[in-house]
Amino acid sequence: MLKELRVRDLALVAESAVRFQPGLNLLTGETGSGKSLIVDALGLALGARGSADQVRHGAERATVEATFESRGGAALELQRDLGKRSGAKLDGRTASPSQLRELGRSLVAMHGQHEHHALLDTATQTEL
Repeated sequence: MLKELRVRDLALVAESAVRFQPGLNLLTGETGSGKSLIVDALGLALGARGSADQVRHGAERATVEATFESRGGAALELQRDLGKRSGAKLDGRTASPSQLRELGRSLVAMHGQHEHHALLDTATQTEL
């Protein structure tokens, strides 16, 4: 379960932390309030492609940290740094974004608006 997402110097966000509770968590807000940025930050922590262009103006690097808790209660920390020297960490140890992506597939299922239309595609059906 995702417990917390921390963001520093990503896009327009200087520093923010979002804590999640067991069960359903909803992100609501007006247009431009940062809902998509939170989802994008989670994607980065899970190994999505990132670039130095996402670093907040005036900062040298952006950092996204996601803390997960297993059913047994053990914590798992994923971290991504973006900037001139980008990197990834898994529980404080150097990792690659592809390692985070692989792990992320078992941690999170992300679905976007209208994504259900992909289920009508025969290639997607075969993959599933």
